[in-house]
Amino acid sequence: MFYDDGTFFSDKWIPYIKKTCLAFLSENSKRIDGQYLYFKNNIDEIINKFHDIAIELYRIKGYAIETYNTTTNSVRLNYHLIAALYIIVFLECKPFILKDVPKNQRLTITNKYIKFPNEYFTLYFLEELLKLCTSSYNKKLRISNAYRDKFIKSLPKKTLIQNIKGFFTELYSMEKNYFY
Repeated sequence: MFYDDGTFFSDKWIPYIKKTCLAFLSENSKRIDGQYLYFKNNIDEIINKFHDIAIELYRIKGYAIETYNTTTNSVRLNYHLIAALYIIVFLECKPFILKDVPKNQRLTITNKYIKFPNEYFTLYFLEELLKLCTSSYNKKLRISNAYRDKFIKSLPKKTLIQNIKGFFTELYSMEKNYFY
């Protein structure tokens, strides 16, 4: 996943993202009402679409140039920025859906991970990514329920690409303050 110089290229993330999506689905299928959680489409179609959109977003190097005061040719985007780009793409694709929920049960689903799987996947993805990028496999993202819920509620605003700088700064802050 890493190159000899320690950099981490986003195109190498795609197999890892697929593995993380499958693990999230497997883990949450065991929760109450988890049997209704599915991928919207075939996982490979989702990942390919995800990859195409993310590559397009990755080409927006102005953020890195402005942030790191370097030339476009030497830019290697920080993993917080790449994570923010992937999360934005993920929230726009919304690959997790509820399927075949009986009509009498639709309003009774209370498990947040099942009711809002795409939003909660972002935290799962972020924790797994931080473990990989920092080689800190024993650490966990330890945030309070109140902060987690506030973060989840703020995610729709984060899907706007104009907010990317603030979002990647927030992810950096989450790592420094809550990943131990």
